[in-house]
Amino acid sequence: MLTEGDSRLYQKTTKVINACSEKLGLSLSMISPVKSEDELPAEINIFSSYQSHQMFMKAFSARDIAEPLRSFDGEKSRSGVLNIMADLDIDIAGINHNGLVKGYMIKTDLKEGLCNENMRQFRKGQVITGEASLSEVIQVLTRHEYCFISVFDNIFGVIVRSDIQKPIVRMWLFGMITVIEMVIVDRIRDKWPDDSWKELMSETRLQKAELLLKERQRRHQRCNLLDCLQLSDKAGILITDMAFVKTLGFKSKGAAKKLIKELESLRNNLAHTQDIIAHDWPQISRMTQRFESAFTDLKD
Repeated sequence: MLTEGDSRLYQKTTKVINACSEKLGLSLSMISPVKSEDELPAEINIFSSYQSHQMFMKAFSARDIAEPLRSFDGEKSRSGVLNIMADLDIDIAGINHNGLVKGYMIKTDLKEGLCNENMRQFRKGQVITGEASLSEVIQVLTRHEYCFISVFDNIFGVIVRSDIQKPIVRMWLFGMITVIEMVIVDRIRDKWPDDSWKELMSETRLQKAELLLKERQRRHQRCNLLDCLQLSDKAGILITDMAFVKTLGFKSKGAAKKLIKELESLRNNLAHTQDIIAHDWPQISRMTQRFESAFTDLKD
């Protein structure tokens, strides 16, 4: 459509696309003019699944969601620090010695005496760098109550589970589920070309997808029948392939089905701004852990 209109607009569009692809580290060539609708590819997919995974893993880091860790000298009175923490509305603070944070304290620990007397030590695996991925943050918070962020061997930030409710993390998790769905679709197309996967679908679920396809086509939306399936339907097709089920680390189809239900529940809670910490933490932890290992296998 652009080639039939303003040529300057077309040139500007291709220039922007290539500039963005270069910043994202993707090897995209300039878009060739499309002469007719017959030349349109059946599926327009700019990003491969692996490239999308890499983009999501590198887009956000621990420093993006960390809160500053206020710190106090270890010889300072705990009662005085308690008043400051109350004024700042913080529940955790660092304890420093000669300018370096050596431990931390919780507001409920503070009574009488000096801060050093009840200093909590940083445990192994509890401190990560600011460049660490959000997946690493979630794995730390699965094992520990607090995740601490360091730079140049000094602690400067802290992350707690409630920080996973932040919009940037919710967006990241939703995007991760979307990438997982992309992988499922790619695998289905490879293993069951020409919609041969329809034989694995129930008549009722297939009819619903066909109705949705007709409605989208009526609105001139570009899609195919596979795009109109629910995530659970797509996953149900794919897990008939036991080789793929084993690749994801599952011993049975039942375990894989359980994970898909958890993903759908998490996606619904993300979409409707529900509390994902109280209801979905085990799912979040398992998903982020499997996400990296599964894509490592896919790359190989």
